[in-house]
Amino acid sequence: MANKTHIVRNNSSDGTKTKTLRLRYTLNGKKPAISLGRVPMKLARQFQRYFEQLLEYHAIGAPIPPDLIKEAERLEPKLRDQLIEKGMLPVGLGGTLNEFVADYIDSRRNVKEATKRKWRNEHERLIRYFGEKKKLNEITEQDASLYREHLKLEGSLLTLGTGLSDAAVNRCCGTASQFFNAAVKQRLLATNPFEHVETKNLTNEGNFHFVTVEEFDKWIECVPRWQVRLALALGRYAGIRLPSEAVRLRWEDVHWGDDTAEDYGFMMIENVKTKHHSAVQEYRKVPIFPELRPYLEEAYEMSKVGAGWVIEGVESFDKNRANPSKPNLRRSALRSLKNAGITPWPDLMVNLRKTRQIELTDIHPQHVVCAWLGNSEDVAKKHYLKVTDGHMSAGSLLTASQKAGPKAGPELAVMPSHAVSAKSQTLENKAYHVMSYHDMPAIGGQV
Repeated sequence: MANKTHIVRNNSSDGTKTKTLRLRYTLNGKKPAISLGRVPMKLARQFQRYFEQLLEYHAIGAPIPPDLIKEAERLEPKLRDQLIEKGMLPVGLGGTLNEFVADYIDSRRNVKEATKRKWRNEHERLIRYFGEKKKLNEITEQDASLYREHLKLEGSLLTLGTGLSDAAVNRCCGTASQFFNAAVKQRLLATNPFEHVETKNLTNEGNFHFVTVEEFDKWIECVPRWQVRLALALGRYAGIRLPSEAVRLRWEDVHWGDDTAEDYGFMMIENVKTKHHSAVQEYRKVPIFPELRPYLEEAYEMSKVGAGWVIEGVESFDKNRANPSKPNLRRSALRSLKNAGITPWPDLMVNLRKTRQIELTDIHPQHVVCAWLGNSEDVAKKHYLKVTDGHMSAGSLLTASQKAGPKAGPELAVMPSHAVSAKSQTLENKAYHVMSYHDMPAIGGQV
């Protein structure tokens, strides 16, 4: 490639040579040039060797290696812009952090809006700290470490001067690292400055609260609307995600059964959050637990003839079926907690789900409970399964014979295929469509 490039001096208006240099090269039968300006010949020769390497990768259409990207980051902006214009370097190299992150978020069209909302929050934090004009390639590993410390002290977007928890700090740094990894893949950076910053997904242990049956009953007595009572009961006694999975539950997805092992009751719950993963089915099969049945029966009696959705008549639910994470269940839940004289706990809805997973795992195999709740065993161990006061109390009261005996708890009922029960047929009285899943294998894993 060396014989295809050469350095020449520019001519002045009168034809004499000037002290400014340019690099001429041959490409596709043409002889374009790069203006080097007034630089010593020694530096011009160094750039010539660097350019010849870029030219080799450009000729075969291969991606530029990280070491050449790193060299490009040290070039003068005007010289780097010329290389980008000539197609020797990727478009966007040397751009601002603000521009890159905004373009990245807009380009991810298959990502849920809730995820993009979290990305935009992190984008705002980054720009607040680094500024709108900060170049993407100017951010160092030291900058990334200092940014993490900043999040601990002043990372809150809602209350200025307030820091974030360790778990939230790690999530923010993980999102920032995702942005910079994308820049590395696009050959805009040689390395990710957040590569060695802690981004481990932590659980905020201080936010866990086990919702006892007594506490839930006291709460539910102060909830005036049957729709909200059912939604909360679905979270507490079926462990479904609120509000997203409750919003999408249809009457045709509810099979009442007749309270026998041959014809058990179950619901088909749409995996709203996880169904976009290739390994996750669209629906999972969840038993109608005895504690939940009264709330479902109340909803059945209160529903209008021909109703399709199990929870109807709540404006925020009815308007947001297509965006099931939007309905505001928390507001009415907090109001009823106050009326019940109960102090609200953090992660109000999530702790209902965590409580149920702990209860069920004390009785049934963990993989079965995870199939019902729609999460993995790794996620359950890390974020859901906690040691409660009940565990400690039960452990201290065990007798020697109990300690040596088998694990207490009822055996898991087998879920066979079955015909439509008589109780399910009565749905026709309200023009509900009878489920078509009865002769299908259980979605999400059949025990």
